[in-house]
Amino acid sequence: MAEGSYGSGQEGAEAVDGQPLSAAEFKEALQTVRNGAIRLLARREHSRAELRNKLLLRSHPLGMINTVIEQLAERGLQSDVRFAESYTRMRIRRGYGGNKIRAELLSRDVPREIIEQALAETDECWIENATHVLQKKYAKYAKNDCNPRDMAKMQRFLWSRGYNSDEVKLAIERLREN
Repeated sequence: MAEGSYGSGQEGAEAVDGQPLSAAEFKEALQTVRNGAIRLLARREHSRAELRNKLLLRSHPLGMINTVIEQLAERGLQSDVRFAESYTRMRIRRGYGGNKIRAELLSRDVPREIIEQALAETDECWIENATHVLQKKYAKYAKNDCNPRDMAKMQRFLWSRGYNSDEVKLAIERLREN
Protein backbone atom coordinates (compact mmCIF):
# COMPACT_ATOMS: atom_id res chain seq x y z
CA MET A 1 0.00 0.00 0.00
CA ALA A 2 1.45 3.39 -0.95
CA GLU A 3 2.20 6.04 1.64
CA GLY A 4 -0.88 8.07 2.45
CA SER A 5 -3.09 5.40 0.95
CA TYR A 6 -5.79 3.95 3.15
CA GLY A 7 -6.94 1.21 0.81
CA SER A 8 -10.55 0.79 -0.19
CA GLY A 9 -11.70 1.39 3.35
CA GLN A 10 -13.33 -2.02 3.48
CA GLU A 11 -10.61 -4.15 5.10
CA GLY A 12 -10.75 -2.34 8.45
CA ALA A 13 -14.07 -0.53 8.29
CA GLU A 14 -15.80 -2.46 11.03
CA ALA A 15 -19.16 -1.16 12.03
CA VAL A 16 -19.44 0.85 15.21
CA ASP A 17 -22.75 0.34 17.03
CA GLY A 18 -24.08 -1.37 13.91
CA GLN A 19 -23.26 1.62 11.70
CA PRO A 20 -20.53 1.35 9.05
CA LEU A 21 -17.77 3.94 9.22
CA SER A 22 -17.70 6.79 6.73
CA ALA A 23 -14.46 7.41 4.84
CA ALA A 24 -13.57 10.29 7.18
CA GLU A 25 -14.32 8.22 10.29
CA PHE A 26 -12.30 5.33 8.90
CA LYS A 27 -9.34 7.62 8.18
CA GLU A 28 -9.54 9.06 11.71
CA ALA A 29 -9.79 5.60 13.30
CA LEU A 30 -6.83 4.38 11.24
CA GLN A 31 -4.80 7.40 12.38
CA THR A 32 -5.67 6.60 16.01
CA VAL A 33 -4.39 3.04 15.56
CA ARG A 34 -1.24 4.33 13.82
CA ASN A 35 -0.55 6.82 16.63
CA GLY A 36 -0.95 4.09 19.24
CA ALA A 37 1.45 1.81 17.36
CA ILE A 38 4.03 4.56 16.94
CA ARG A 39 3.85 5.41 20.66
CA LEU A 40 4.54 1.76 21.49
CA LEU A 41 7.43 1.58 19.02
CA ALA A 42 8.91 4.81 20.37
CA ARG A 43 9.48 3.12 23.74
CA ARG A 44 11.15 -0.03 22.39
CA GLU A 45 11.16 -2.42 19.45
CA HIS A 46 8.18 -4.77 19.21
CA SER A 47 7.58 -7.86 17.10
CA ARG A 48 4.57 -7.76 14.79
CA ALA A 49 2.70 -10.16 17.07
CA GLU A 50 3.45 -8.13 20.23
CA LEU A 51 2.35 -4.93 18.53
CA ARG A 52 -0.85 -6.57 17.25
CA ASN A 53 -1.68 -7.99 20.69
CA LYS A 54 -1.10 -4.68 22.48
CA LEU A 55 -3.25 -2.80 19.97
CA LEU A 56 -5.99 -5.43 20.26
CA LEU A 57 -5.98 -4.91 24.03
CA ARG A 58 -6.82 -1.28 23.31
CA SER A 59 -9.93 -2.47 21.43
CA HIS A 60 -8.76 -1.40 17.98
CA PRO A 61 -10.25 -3.36 15.03
CA LEU A 62 -8.01 -6.19 13.79
CA GLY A 63 -8.30 -5.14 10.13
CA MET A 64 -7.02 -1.66 10.92
CA ILE A 65 -4.26 -3.02 13.13
CA ASN A 66 -3.02 -5.31 10.36
CA THR A 67 -3.12 -2.46 7.84
CA VAL A 68 -1.16 -0.15 10.14
CA ILE A 69 1.44 -2.78 11.04
CA GLU A 70 2.00 -3.53 7.35
CA GLN A 71 2.44 0.19 6.60
CA LEU A 72 4.87 0.62 9.50
CA ALA A 73 6.89 -2.39 8.35
CA GLU A 74 7.01 -1.06 4.79
CA ARG A 75 8.36 2.25 6.10
CA GLY A 76 10.92 0.53 8.31
CA LEU A 77 9.34 1.67 11.56
CA GLN A 78 8.61 -1.90 12.66
CA SER A 79 10.99 -4.77 12.00
CA ASP A 80 11.01 -8.29 13.42
CA VAL A 81 14.72 -8.52 12.50
CA ARG A 82 15.55 -5.39 14.49
CA PHE A 83 13.39 -6.59 17.38
CA ALA A 84 15.13 -10.00 17.47
CA GLU A 85 18.60 -8.41 17.39
CA SER A 86 17.74 -5.93 20.13
CA TYR A 87 16.05 -8.56 22.30
CA THR A 88 18.96 -10.98 21.86
CA ARG A 89 21.53 -8.36 22.92
CA MET A 90 19.46 -7.40 25.96
CA ARG A 91 19.02 -10.99 27.15
CA ILE A 92 22.71 -11.81 26.62
CA ARG A 93 23.66 -8.81 28.77
CA ARG A 94 21.37 -10.20 31.49
CA GLY A 95 23.14 -13.55 31.43
CA TYR A 96 20.81 -15.76 29.41
CA GLY A 97 21.88 -18.47 26.98
CA GLY A 98 20.88 -19.16 23.41
CA ASN A 99 18.25 -21.79 24.19
CA LYS A 100 16.32 -19.48 26.54
CA ILE A 101 16.55 -16.54 24.13
CA ARG A 102 15.36 -18.72 21.25
CA ALA A 103 12.37 -19.96 23.27
CA GLU A 104 11.42 -16.45 24.37
CA LEU A 105 11.56 -15.11 20.81
CA LEU A 106 9.48 -18.04 19.57
CA SER A 107 6.89 -17.25 22.24
CA ARG A 108 6.76 -13.71 20.80
CA ASP A 109 5.95 -15.19 17.37
CA VAL A 110 9.21 -14.14 15.74
CA PRO A 111 9.93 -16.37 12.71
CA ARG A 112 12.52 -19.08 13.38
CA GLU A 113 14.80 -17.90 10.52
CA ILE A 114 15.02 -14.42 12.04
CA ILE A 115 15.79 -15.88 15.49
CA GLU A 116 18.58 -18.08 14.15
CA GLN A 117 20.02 -15.14 12.21
CA ALA A 118 19.99 -12.92 15.33
CA LEU A 119 21.69 -15.60 17.44
CA ALA A 120 24.27 -16.34 14.72
CA GLU A 121 25.18 -12.67 14.35
CA THR A 122 26.12 -12.30 18.00
CA ASP A 123 29.83 -12.54 18.59
CA GLU A 124 29.22 -13.92 22.05
CA CYS A 125 31.13 -16.82 23.51
CA TRP A 126 28.36 -18.66 25.31
CA ILE A 127 30.84 -20.55 27.51
CA GLU A 128 32.39 -17.29 28.75
CA ASN A 129 28.91 -15.89 29.42
CA ALA A 130 27.89 -19.01 31.33
CA THR A 131 31.12 -18.87 33.36
CA HIS A 132 30.55 -15.20 34.19
CA VAL A 133 26.96 -15.86 35.28
CA LEU A 134 28.10 -18.78 37.39
CA GLN A 135 30.87 -16.72 39.03
CA LYS A 136 28.38 -14.01 39.95
CA LYS A 137 25.92 -16.46 41.47
CA TYR A 138 28.36 -18.93 43.06
CA ALA A 139 31.42 -16.82 43.87
CA LYS A 140 31.81 -18.59 47.23
CA TYR A 141 32.91 -21.85 45.61
CA ALA A 142 36.68 -21.97 45.26
CA LYS A 143 38.83 -24.56 43.54
CA ASN A 144 37.37 -28.04 43.85
CA ASP A 145 35.30 -26.84 46.80
CA CYS A 146 32.02 -28.12 45.36
CA ASN A 147 30.34 -31.34 46.26
CA PRO A 148 28.12 -33.19 43.74
CA ARG A 149 25.01 -31.59 45.20
CA ASP A 150 26.42 -28.07 44.63
CA MET A 151 27.47 -28.98 41.10
CA ALA A 152 23.96 -30.27 40.35
CA LYS A 153 22.55 -26.99 41.65
CA MET A 154 24.88 -25.04 39.35
CA GLN A 155 23.90 -27.22 36.38
CA ARG A 156 20.20 -26.67 36.98
CA PHE A 157 20.78 -22.94 37.33
CA LEU A 158 22.63 -22.68 34.00
CA TRP A 159 20.14 -24.94 32.22
CA SER A 160 17.31 -22.73 33.46
CA ARG A 161 19.22 -19.77 32.02
CA GLY A 162 19.22 -21.42 28.59
CA TYR A 163 22.73 -22.80 28.28
CA ASN A 164 23.26 -26.21 26.68
CA SER A 165 24.95 -29.17 28.38
CA ASP A 166 28.40 -28.58 26.86
CA GLU A 167 28.38 -24.91 27.89
CA VAL A 168 27.25 -25.85 31.40
CA LYS A 169 29.94 -28.50 31.79
CA LEU A 170 32.74 -26.20 30.58
CA ALA A 171 31.54 -23.27 32.68
CA ILE A 172 31.55 -25.39 35.84
CA GLU A 173 35.02 -26.69 35.00
CA ARG A 174 36.27 -23.11 34.52
CA LEU A 175 34.72 -22.04 37.82
CA ARG A 176 36.46 -24.86 39.63
CA GLU A 177 39.80 -23.98 37.97
CA ASN A 178 39.71 -20.35 39.11
